[in-house]
Amino acid sequence: MKEIKILIADDEARSRNLLSLYLSKTKISCTLIEAHNGDEANMLIEKEHPDILFLDINMPGMTGIEILKSRVDKAIPAVILTTAFAEYALTSYDFDIIDYLLKPFDYERLLKAVNKAVRYLRFLESSGQDERPRHFIIKNGIRNTIVNARDIMYFMANGAYVKIASADHFYLIKETLQQIEGNLPGDNFIRIHRSFIVNVNFIKEIRSLLNGDYSILLSNGDTIRASRTFAWRLKSALGNF
Repeated sequence: MKEIKILIADDEARSRNLLSLYLSKTKISCTLIEAHNGDEANMLIEKEHPDILFLDINMPGMTGIEILKSRVDKAIPAVILTTAFAEYALTSYDFDIIDYLLKPFDYERLLKAVNKAVRYLRFLESSGQDERPRHFIIKNGIRNTIVNARDIMYFMANGAYVKIASADHFYLIKETLQQIEGNLPGDNFIRIHRSFIVNVNFIKEIRSLLNGDYSILLSNGDTIRASRTFAWRLKSALGNF
């Protein structure tokens, strides 16, 4: 199994340090990332794609529950909730979490939760389970067209619809980019602009623009734009340019 990436989201330094100490005692090969508040945690989930998330419920900015609610239609790590308040237990189980740790907890209890999360990750890895769509069904009256995700070059926001572009066809579906993002298979699809998600396998050329944006030339000749706000995602996927 690959090295596990773990995000610890807690506004209390003492809690983050204790979790880091406990995790260092396990035999799990892992990389630790820390978030100091809810907004930072939500951003790091998008940026780092952690495998396991230790999520405090009461934090400045977004609360742990608000983060879970915001990601109902998006990919989410194996979540272990941590809190000092037992009354959140029932609310938390409205979401697909792995375990619920009530502070203060000891090393043995932490180890039990981590082992549950690792077993879950191994199950997904061994079974190839992936609930994200491998194809899209485009409805047009009584006709349904099936488009394989690997053939899609990019998604473009188009009013209340999203344009799906393949090499030689395009389709419209009544969705939003936010609904689509995070539910795409693999690591090939990247949000590069508030209006575009691109399949990096079809990128042919990247040109810098004067305002810091980038012009992306695709293999079929289409040109789309990557904003400087999202450029780090392209650089992370393709290397610095």
